[in-house]
Amino acid sequence: MANTRGGLIVFGVTEKDERATGFRAAANGERERQMLRAATARWIRPMVNGITMDPLNDEQGDRPLLVVSVLASPDAPHVLGEKNEMGIPFRDGSDTLWMSEHQLERAYRDRFARRTSDAATLQALLDHTYQQVDQSSDKAWLIVVARPTSPTPPNVSTPSSSDVATVLYEAMSAGQEIQTRTTDSGVLHSLPHAAIHDPGTGLRRWVVRARRSAGPAAMEDGLQVELHHDGSTVMAVSTDGWGVGHAEGLDGSTLLPVRLVETALADAIALATTRSRHLGNLGILQVRAEVRQPSAGLRADFVAAVEHGNRTGQLVSGSRIIRQVVPVEAEVRADADISELRVTTRQLAQDLLHQFGVQHVKSIRD
Repeated sequence: MANTRGGLIVFGVTEKDERATGFRAAANGERERQMLRAATARWIRPMVNGITMDPLNDEQGDRPLLVVSVLASPDAPHVLGEKNEMGIPFRDGSDTLWMSEHQLERAYRDRFARRTSDAATLQALLDHTYQQVDQSSDKAWLIVVARPTSPTPPNVSTPSSSDVATVLYEAMSAGQEIQTRTTDSGVLHSLPHAAIHDPGTGLRRWVVRARRSAGPAAMEDGLQVELHHDGSTVMAVSTDGWGVGHAEGLDGSTLLPVRLVETALADAIALATTRSRHLGNLGILQVRAEVRQPSAGLRADFVAAVEHGNRTGQLVSGSRIIRQVVPVEAEVRADADISELRVTTRQLAQDLLHQFGVQHVKSIRD
């Protein structure tokens, strides 16, 4: 099913001529579900992500069923078996067939095409986001976009505005855990209560914006968060006003606070995985982070990093001004635990900050 279009497997149903005829009790406890997960992990390569197993029971506890949902896999083709007994199965109606050489060649070609398409879609999402934010000359933006590689399960309904609030509040807590913080100092905490509970509508998405203060003048939308109906998420945050007053260095460069990078990435990873779990999509998420400034072509000193917690605008020892920040990418499982999310967040932060000569990520630890 993962090699084809996905599908459902229902344990506990009798059938004849491809039609269900009745019930037959099927053990559906945690032990049985663990055995099935272990079997898929042992016999299938690469591992199939996003498999869900739901036990169903009637009010009397009779006629138990176990429903296994399998999505079409972006990592197809998957190989079944080991050593000299291996093959690549696929579904043809109710039958299981095995791929021939030319079918296998096409399957691998389709996998590479999907990955190229996914990368292009992610970049297009980032480019579109940048067109929506304030691009005045003294502002740089850190933009983090994430997208599930597997399609949203077909039985999921369009999220409501109350779903948005639930996801955001859960993501705030998860972001704190990633950074092992106990205070409400995350980027998502800058979203006003009213905006969280009354998000704006967009093209198949919900949009939440916040305003931040930069010295005596209020800046325009300094934080934009989007929750797309297909499970994609967006976070765009302006560097202006975060930890260094007006975000301009003594040499006229735009400053990128280290603290903002760490905090925003933690919240963005938390937002993406929380959103995907709410959709029941437990597969892999692609994440891309980029720093942009509209005047990059006009100034050689595009961005400089400042030390964590330093509000004077002094540069980190060894930090350097660079003309353009290279975008960074990672993959993360939607059902990953906090420690795994922390590793992914730290890697993204390091990949961004190392470009400035900043060696250590201070607030994301194992």
